[in-house]
Amino acid sequence: MHSQNEFQELMQMARQHMEERGFTYTTVYCFLRTWRSVYNFALSRGIPKYSAELGETYMQEKYGIAIGETPEDGPGLTTYMVQKIRAVRALTDFLLHGFIHRIKYGEEVIWPGKYYAICTAFIDDYKTQDYLDATCR
Repeated sequence: MHSQNEFQELMQMARQHMEERGFTYTTVYCFLRTWRSVYNFALSRGIPKYSAELGETYMQEKYGIAIGETPEDGPGLTTYMVQKIRAVRALTDFLLHGFIHRIKYGEEVIWPGKYYAICTAFIDDYKTQDYLDATCR
């Protein structure tokens, strides 16, 4: 398959995944708008396929943000920038894992049995370090 088609297919599959998981129309639309911008950025630089590195380069060059080091709830980030970061991270997650996590605030997380102890210990450690609730979520 031609690489540009792979990129477009990745975006379409991620969109379908989000729709099947019940993401709102607005979220899907906003993510798609960002993904298309990343796609056009890649084409303009002769980059044929999406990668985590491409997402990071896009955010760094277009917005001056290193998303690997930027918390989504960080001080000074506008709602617009938070949406951009989430969209790029979502496409990377879908590329790497075939899954995009849907954030539902207040939803209880049920950890699979073998992960329960390590995940709850990790979150408890975050809480003892005075991380914000949004970071722990």
